[in-house]
Amino acid sequence: MQGDVAIANEELIRSKDTLQFTTGQVKKGYASQNELDASRVAAQQATLKLRGAEELLHVLQNFTFKRNIAELNANAKESERELARVRLKALSAQTQCEKEANATKLTYDVEREKLARLQTQIEACTIRAPQDGEVVYANMSNSGRRSDQPAIEAGTTVRERQAIINLPDIKQMKVDCRIHESLIGSIRKGLRARIRVDAYPDEIYFGEISHVSSVPMSGNWPNTDLREYQTEVRLTDGVDKIKRLRPGLTSQVEVLVDSRENVLQVPIQSVVTVSDKQVAFVFTGTTHERRYVKLGAANQSHLEILEGLNEGDKVIMNPRSQFSAEIAALESELNTSNSKNKVAEESNAAAASEVETPTPTPPAGGPPRESAEGAGAPRRPGGETFFARLDTNKDGFISQDEAPEMLKGRFSELDKDADGKLSREEMPASRPPQQAQPQPAP
Repeated sequence: MQGDVAIANEELIRSKDTLQFTTGQVKKGYASQNELDASRVAAQQATLKLRGAEELLHVLQNFTFKRNIAELNANAKESERELARVRLKALSAQTQCEKEANATKLTYDVEREKLARLQTQIEACTIRAPQDGEVVYANMSNSGRRSDQPAIEAGTTVRERQAIINLPDIKQMKVDCRIHESLIGSIRKGLRARIRVDAYPDEIYFGEISHVSSVPMSGNWPNTDLREYQTEVRLTDGVDKIKRLRPGLTSQVEVLVDSRENVLQVPIQSVVTVSDKQVAFVFTGTTHERRYVKLGAANQSHLEILEGLNEGDKVIMNPRSQFSAEIAALESELNTSNSKNKVAEESNAAAASEVETPTPTPPAGGPPRESAEGAGAPRRPGGETFFARLDTNKDGFISQDEAPEMLKGRFSELDKDADGKLSREEMPASRPPQQAQPQPAP
């Protein structure tokens, strides 16, 4: 652009020279006016061209150059920032790749462990018997409860920890039974037992209790409110005899909790309880005789007789169905007698607990003092303290509501004047009358 300005300046100088030369020629008459006008126009064009070139140079130097420099500086800074962003992005991508590599390695390790575990489980799918025995599907349950668990058979889906098979050793068999809570007190480890198997009803197997559960189990459905204790009985017979048995057979167990020699016993049905007595009826040939008996130990069928019967006596079975009237009368008689004895015992106990009022001691050297009622005055029957304690309304009489339970049964008998209340004289004496003895002075 500076060259364009120089060229335009040279053209302007030539144009001016040409205009000056043409002007002199016109004055001399050697050139026409048209040539002068053309020279003048050319000079003006040169001037305008010079100004345009100078203006372009001015714009370039003062505006375009500065703008381009600022734009290039901004682009440079933006490029630097872009470089920083690219570096950060590359660093982030590198970190992400490293993390993915580590995660992939961990996944690889986990998959290898899973593969090893699956291979171990595949190997464990082969079940090996730890002992000799007979394989039995674990479908038999002694709980007696309903269960939605599918039966073990080919194709059944099983869960973890689920029993699939049992492997009983038919040479070492045991009986699982349940003992009711009312009988568990007599059961202990080591007791002998007799077992009858339904499959072999004519044979008796012998065993020994090997385990008794310490906690009860609910009864079989629907009697879930029962409490029974799981008990195991180990068979003690020979191997040849035990090998005939099969798992799951039904059996009946009889536990021998005690054994005594020369025990006098009668069937349970021959003894009845009347009030607080045990009574048996003995057939004497033409009539019967009622006897009170004292019982000892008992089992499910017989009672031990300690007193009241002799060996050879013919006892009558189910006496309540034969002598219901006699038993009812006896029960009424015994209840009445027991009530009277109870009233007498309560009266004696109340009289024994009566508090005695101590006799005051006269002062030293003084005359002997008499009691509050006077010396030699007999005490009221029944005791003043006992009567005062019962007389809650302090009217000097004992009403039927104020009388204790031991006197209510005899209230009408004690009420001699039939006025509905007891006076001090009508109260029963609790002890013989006593004289208040004066105390000698020291």
